[in-house]
Amino acid sequence: MSYRLHFTVWQFVRLCVRLEEEIAARGDLDSSLDAAAAKTLFDAWGDIWTEVDGELARLAEEDFPAYAEMMMDRDVVIEDVPAEQVKTCVALLDAVIADMDATLKHGGDEDLIKNLTFERQELSELKADLATRARKTERTPPRG
Repeated sequence: MSYRLHFTVWQFVRLCVRLEEEIAARGDLDSSLDAAAAKTLFDAWGDIWTEVDGELARLAEEDFPAYAEMMMDRDVVIEDVPAEQVKTCVALLDAVIADMDATLKHGGDEDLIKNLTFERQELSELKADLATRARKTERTPPRG
């Protein structure tokens, strides 16, 4: 079974940045993500990430309002995502949310706290949706 996944660009950025960190750390980060699973996901999504990251970098330099619009109002859609990659996304989201929780715990700048609280809520909802999808595949008996 495969899935069609929708991410707001900023959500995809958060996932891919963490994915790059996981790969660079070779599994040494404090997360439940398997290093091989991270590599598999990056191999599958790396071209999409490179394109999105490049466009964001260009817009950040040339047209900041367009950059902001892309981050908040555009989606990345990935077709035919295997269930194992959905599970890897859930583990990545766990790690991103844990990092946000640590930052929020320390407090700080009011705008930062407001933005992180919003992002954390949105990522938690995304994680819940993906986790539900992943669980459905575990409970679905094979046809045959």
